[in-house]
Amino acid sequence: ADMGLWGATTLAAVIGNFDRIAAIVTGRFIVFVVILTEMARQAHHPHALVVPVMTGGITAACLISIRAAGAPAAPLPPPLPGIGLRAKLRRWGRSCRSLSACQFPLRLSVLMALTLAMDVLWPERHVLWAALTVALLCRRPLEPVPIRASQRALGASLGVLLSCLFLFHAPSGGAFIVFLAGLGIASMVARKHNYMLYSMVATPLIMVLVGGGKPIGEAILVDRLVSTIVGAALLVAVNVVVAKMMKIL
Repeated sequence: ADMGLWGATTLAAVIGNFDRIAAIVTGRFIVFVVILTEMARQAHHPHALVVPVMTGGITAACLISIRAAGAPAAPLPPPLPGIGLRAKLRRWGRSCRSLSACQFPLRLSVLMALTLAMDVLWPERHVLWAALTVALLCRRPLEPVPIRASQRALGASLGVLLSCLFLFHAPSGGAFIVFLAGLGIASMVARKHNYMLYSMVATPLIMVLVGGGKPIGEAILVDRLVSTIVGAALLVAVNVVVAKMMKIL
């Protein structure tokens, strides 16, 4: 499973070099495939996850379409001259031969290999959270010390403290729904304004989702906090090494 996850994320990163739309789609795929892998490990019937995931995706697509249809019309800028499919394919092929162009797939592949190797060595320590940290923080533009790495590490630490207020006991049905809805709304608002705050509210939300609503013990919270810090540290280290390689080459 870890080898399959590494292959899927690496292939997605390479495909994302095709064009901007491919980069957006594959970037979201990389994050969600890691989340779904962790959810599948916690679920008694992993295949049953297909139904709620597809339902959520279709519902979100419909809501976005309705909102877009009801938005007031605005004058569109004149279309830019497009690039043909053959030109994109040639450019994509050239990107595989240049370190500066393929640095993102290289960095993501190395980082996923390191974090998934940790998951193999310590399967009981919930180290897959480090892979999720890498998937969330690794961006296509190379930034040796990304600001988001420190923001996510601090936000995740605060998110663990927030989780302690709620996740040590089995929530009632109503409280569970209200808690999830509140975290979901807060994460959507915070994502556009403050990434540290977004990380803080998204951490317990993702914990609840991957845990299937079951109470989360202190050991899991500590494991995920340590994994977040380790994932961020590995990201900075790999970014620095690749940046130096690009200067040399």
